[in-house]
Amino acid sequence: MNIHSTHIRNACFRGNFLFFSLLVLSFLFFLAFCKEKENAPDNPSETSLPLEQTFAPLLSAGAEKDRLFNRMHHSDFWFSGFYAKANDTLKVETTGAPSLLIGTYSRYKATGDPQVVKLKAGKNAVAVKFGGLIYVRPETSASVNVKFVSGQKNAPYFKLGKTTEADWIKQLDALAEAPDVLLEGKLVMMVMSRQRAIEYKDEDHAAILNAADSILSWEAEIAGLDGSKPEHRRSPLRFLMTETDGTSPYMYATSYRTAYSPDGCPFAFTKKIMSEGWGPWHEIGHQHQQNWTWNEVIEVTVNIFSLQAERKFGLTSRLKREKVWAKNMDPYLAKPVRNYNTDPNLGAFGRLCLFQQLRLAFGDSFFKKLHQKAREEKPPLPNDAARMRYFMLTACKVSEKNLTVFFQRWGMPVPQSVYDEIAALNLPSPAAEPSALRE
Repeated sequence: MNIHSTHIRNACFRGNFLFFSLLVLSFLFFLAFCKEKENAPDNPSETSLPLEQTFAPLLSAGAEKDRLFNRMHHSDFWFSGFYAKANDTLKVETTGAPSLLIGTYSRYKATGDPQVVKLKAGKNAVAVKFGGLIYVRPETSASVNVKFVSGQKNAPYFKLGKTTEADWIKQLDALAEAPDVLLEGKLVMMVMSRQRAIEYKDEDHAAILNAADSILSWEAEIAGLDGSKPEHRRSPLRFLMTETDGTSPYMYATSYRTAYSPDGCPFAFTKKIMSEGWGPWHEIGHQHQQNWTWNEVIEVTVNIFSLQAERKFGLTSRLKREKVWAKNMDPYLAKPVRNYNTDPNLGAFGRLCLFQQLRLAFGDSFFKKLHQKAREEKPPLPNDAARMRYFMLTACKVSEKNLTVFFQRWGMPVPQSVYDEIAALNLPSPAAEPSALRE
C-alpha cells in the first residue's frame, strides 16, 4: 500500500513538473516573439534583411580609377536593403566609421548626388535631407557592422540567385510606400521607381540581371582585364544603372553610375537590353574608357565596347546594318584633304570605322593589348595632342606594325614629329592596308 502511494505521488510530481516546464517555455517563447515584433522593421517582407548587417570592405573608387587608368569611377558602396524618408531621423550604430549614402546618384534631378554622411563608431543620429535608398560605403580594409536602429524602412530588393519572381511580386505589394526599388546581380545594381517596377513586373528579372552581368564581363574582356597582372585584375566594384526623373539627356554616364530617362528605361531594365540595348552598352562602355581618349572620340571609342556586346549577343554590326562604311567612311576617305577630328560628315559612327578596321586587321587582342599597355604605363597626358600621339604610337607597338599609311589616310591631325617617332620604331608595314578593310 505504501509503495503504491509513493508511485502515485511520484507520477503526479512528474506530471506537474512537465506541465510547469511547458508553461515556462511557452511564456519565454511569447516574450521572444514580442521582442522580435518590437524590433521588426516598419515594412516587413518575406525577404527582409536583418537590422544588423556586416558589410565587406571595398576598394576605393578613386584608387580603382587610377589602377585601371579610367576616366570614371565605379561604385564603391553596398545596398542596405532600406530607404529613409525626407526630414526623418535615421539612427544607426556601427563598429567602424563607414559612410552612409542616402539617395541614389542621379535618381532625382532636383537632388543630384546622394547625401553622404560619415559615421563614427558607436551611436549615430542622422538628419535625413531628401531621402532615398540607403547605401553603405565601408571606406576601410576591414568589414564593418552597421545596426539600423530606427528611421529605416524596407525597400523592394531583388537579389539574383535568392529572390524569385513570386517573392518580387509579394515585395512590390507589401512595400507599397517605397518610392524606389533595387535589383542586384553579381556585378550590377539596377535602381528604378516603383512605377517602373510595376510596369516591368512580368519581366524575367533574373535573365535581365544575368544579361547585364554578361555585358559588364564582355566589356571588361575587350579591355584586357584578364588577371594576367595585378593592374589587369577585374575590379570588384559594382556598376550602378539607375532610372532618372530627368528627361534630358536620354541616357548618360558619369562617375558612379549610368542613368536612364523614363524613355530610355526599357532598353536598360527589360529584355530589350539583350537585343536593342546599344544605349546601355554604350553608357556602360564609358565606364571602361581610358585616359588616352581625346575629346573628339569620347563618343566614339566607347562604342568599341558596344560592338563587343553586339557580337557576343550574336547580332549584326550596327556599322554594317546602317551602311556606315558606304555612307560615311568611303566618301570621307575619297576626299583629297581630310581631318579626322573635324570633318562634319564623318560623324561618330564614321569615326568608329577607324577602330573597327584595327580590330578587323589585328583581332580582339589589339584592344586588349592597347588597354593593358596603357594601364601598365599610365602616361601623363596633359592635352588632346598628347592623347592622340599616345594612341597612335601605342597602336603601332601592340600591332607590331608601322601604321603611318593608315593614320595618314584617316587624316589624323598630328604634327610630322609623331610620324617620325613611328618610323623610329622600325616596324614593318602591315601585309594588307587596314584602311582598305570592310565588314
